[in-house]
Amino acid sequence: MSQVRFEHRKVAPEALRGYDVAPQRVRLTAESFSSVFRVTAASAVYALRVGSTWQIHPRQTAAVEAACHLRLRQQGVHVPGVLANAGGEATTLVTDGQALPRTCVLFDWVAGRPLRTCMNTGRAAALGRLSARRHQDAAAWSPQGAGDVLRADRVLYWQAPERLAMAGRRFGHGTLFTDAAARAQPALD
Repeated sequence: MSQVRFEHRKVAPEALRGYDVAPQRVRLTAESFSSVFRVTAASAVYALRVGSTWQIHPRQTAAVEAACHLRLRQQGVHVPGVLANAGGEATTLVTDGQALPRTCVLFDWVAGRPLRTCMNTGRAAALGRLSARRHQDAAAWSPQGAGDVLRADRVLYWQAPERLAMAGRRFGHGTLFTDAAARAQPALD
């Protein structure tokens, strides 16, 4: 078991204590920079995202994400709901003895197969339409606190040093990564 998975498994139960949810089963379903747990309760199923201690996004990002999800749901778009914790917040910060807190968010579980197992041309086009709709909506509406979060107007927009050039040299790809990022930027512009 990786160290990340072990640490996230310790944080998940602590985060869930902050919600009005009585989990019967908590199972890791995805692991990457953040980990996602399927939380089964008597009345519903949820997805708990446990963030890394390394914060690459501004602090208000999850709250803005929750506001965007709510707005999309009100417009009839099928996106997961974000459950507020006992304090009414969209995020729960868990330290679990760590120096840096982990940001956790509890979503409604969206049933179905992962897109990577059933992607086709029609679904890819639908995702493109949804992405375009979100960009149009974001240009016309901005929730409270959005000034400090990602605008998605750059290829790489994290609060971390950009390492593409170094990775290209290290793995023998030269300028491949930086060239690709430079080619993608005009599409975002």
